[in-house]
Amino acid sequence: MKISQRHWLMLALTATVLWSLSKIILKLGLEVVPPMLLAGMAQTVAFVALLIYSFWHPIKLTRKFTNPEIHSLVWLGVLGFVLAPLLAIIGLTSVTGATAGLFASLSPLLVMLFGWVILREKLTSFQLLGMLVAFGGAYVFLSQNQFSGTNFGILLIVISEICYALNVALTRLIMRRPGDDALLVSLGGTFLGMIILLPLGLSQDGISSLGSGSAWLVILSVGLIFAMGGLLWTGALNELRAFEAAVLQNTMLIQVGLLSALILGERFGWGQILGGIIVLAGAYLVNRELINHKSQHVRR
Repeated sequence: MKISQRHWLMLALTATVLWSLSKIILKLGLEVVPPMLLAGMAQTVAFVALLIYSFWHPIKLTRKFTNPEIHSLVWLGVLGFVLAPLLAIIGLTSVTGATAGLFASLSPLLVMLFGWVILREKLTSFQLLGMLVAFGGAYVFLSQNQFSGTNFGILLIVISEICYALNVALTRLIMRRPGDDALLVSLGGTFLGMIILLPLGLSQDGISSLGSGSAWLVILSVGLIFAMGGLLWTGALNELRAFEAAVLQNTMLIQVGLLSALILGERFGWGQILGGIIVLAGAYLVNRELINHKSQHVRR
């Protein structure tokens, strides 16, 4: 059967746009809700939203999960929905945003590594070049800002990115098998995020900050974005190889920059424009075969 690979690229890109929007909302929301509590509440809203969605789109398992696959489901949830955001939140208190952004741009390279080790996914020379170009563009994009932070904060950010890259590889490991399990994977991940992060947030911050309408507006907005973005991203990994999807995350630097300029009034300089163009060039090199061909056989 032939399907359009561009369709899956657009799904993955749409997910990154949603996540970029969530970062702007989070930046505004952190003024009214503490970070740990916001993370836990957002995961709770995401889980409830996906659970309601499942009533209209019931999960239809077309295969039985093996014990290793069940273990992978648990680990991808713990790594991607608990450890990665938790360590990132703590790490961000000790490093600059530019430092965190630089290490986040390394994520596609880590995904490439884990994709090769876990999934046996190999890159062409153009794709490897594209990965390196995208990272170089990210550096140029962020170069106008100051890179600094404590060693402990940097360590937490690096571990967070490793956790997220492993999450992408494990998600692809599950999703590349026959069947559409995106909803099940998303439900499992948000459930683990909810039952671990919400108690941590409530024990640390209490509920006093949840009394305002603006706090709930932020929580509901971010939670719904997490639910929709996660579902689209997981679905895209049903067809895209891990690194093909992951490199699109570097475009979030451009998306967040543009949204910050439009919504928050932040400056968007020529260095960022140049870096953004280089990032897009790298993403194109990685996915040029998918972009240039209307359809191709599904790859597993």
